[in-house]
Amino acid sequence: MKILISNDDGYQSEGIKILTQYLSQDHKVIVVAPSENKSAASSSLTLDKPLKPIKIDTNIYSI
Repeated sequence: MKILISNDDGYQSEGIKILTQYLSQDHKVIVVAPSENKSAASSSLTLDKPLKPIKIDTNIYSI
């Protein structure tokens, strides 16, 4: 199974690392998360610039 994981805490957060490590044992996992903590930014809009994912590692991308 393929699983996409995302959060608002960033791809380096402890929680996303633990979840990715656990699920990767039996599944293909791809992580797409902010490059830094974006908690409480849910009302933010990106209108003028497209979001460009940056490949951090195999199956890990930051926005």
